[in-house]
Amino acid sequence: MPLDFIANAFPSISGIVLLQRGGQKSVYSAVHRDFGNVALKLIPAECADERILREIQTGHERCFVNVPKIFFDGTIKIHDQDFVYIIEQFIDGDDLRVLRQKGYHFSFNDILIMLETILKTLVDLEKAHIVHRDIKPDNIIRDTAGNYWLIDFGIARELDLVSLTATSDCLGPHTLGYASPEQLLNQKRLIDSRSDLFSLGLVVYELFTGINPFTNNANGIMDILSRTQTLILDPLKIKEDKNGELSAFIHTLLQKSPLWRPPTARIAYDWFMQLKTR
Repeated sequence: MPLDFIANAFPSISGIVLLQRGGQKSVYSAVHRDFGNVALKLIPAECADERILREIQTGHERCFVNVPKIFFDGTIKIHDQDFVYIIEQFIDGDDLRVLRQKGYHFSFNDILIMLETILKTLVDLEKAHIVHRDIKPDNIIRDTAGNYWLIDFGIARELDLVSLTATSDCLGPHTLGYASPEQLLNQKRLIDSRSDLFSLGLVVYELFTGINPFTNNANGIMDILSRTQTLILDPLKIKEDKNGELSAFIHTLLQKSPLWRPPTARIAYDWFMQLKTR
C-alpha cells in the first residue's frame, strides 16, 4: 500500500513509516496531531476475524498497566480496499528477542524490573478475567527509558465470553515453545492466569540462561510438544540470588501442572515483592 494513499486516508497523522508487514496486518509509525507518536495498524477487512475484533474491544475498553493504549479504531476504505484500523500508543523500543539478537545484556536488575512489571500487568488482566495466552520475548518491549510493555492480545481469552476455540480441537491457540501444557492441550477449564505465569517464567528462564529449553536444538514440532509436557527443568543457579528464593519462585512458575503454580497472579506478584525486598 503506497504511503501517500494511507496519508490521504488519515489527515490527522503525518510522517508515516512502515515498521513491519506480516500475517494479517501492517504496522506503521506516525505522528498524530493530538497524541504525538502513534502506531497505525491496518488489517484487510476480510482478515478481521472475531479474534481481531475482540482484541480491539479489549484494548479500547480497558486500560492496563504497561499495555499500549488504543486511541482510535474503526473501518476505512483506502484505494478501493476496506481495512480495519487501530491507532495506538507508540512504544519506542525493541522486544526482548530483538534486543538479545542485537547483543543486549539483560542485567539481574533488568530482569527483576521486567518480571515485576509483567506480573503487575497480569494482576490487572486477572481482575478483568483476561488471559493473554501469548507471553513470549517477542511480545514484551523494553522502551528507551528502560520500561517494559506487554503487547499483542491477538489470542487473548476473555473468560467471561464464549470461547472461539472448539473444545474438540486437539491444540489450543498458542506459540509453540512458550505455551503452558494445559494451553497446548486445549484444556479450557485449566487455562487462566496460571497459564500466563508459566509463559512468563519461561521468558525469565530464557533471559537468565540464554536458551529456551523446549525449543533449543529440538528435533521438530513433536519434540517441542513432548518437552513442554515432560521435560523437568532444574532450578536456576543465579549468582545474585544468594538464598535461592528467586530461583524457587521461577521454578514454581514453571511447574507442569497449573495446580502446582501460584493459584493467582496476585499471589505470585505478592510473593515476588516479598522476596525482592529481602
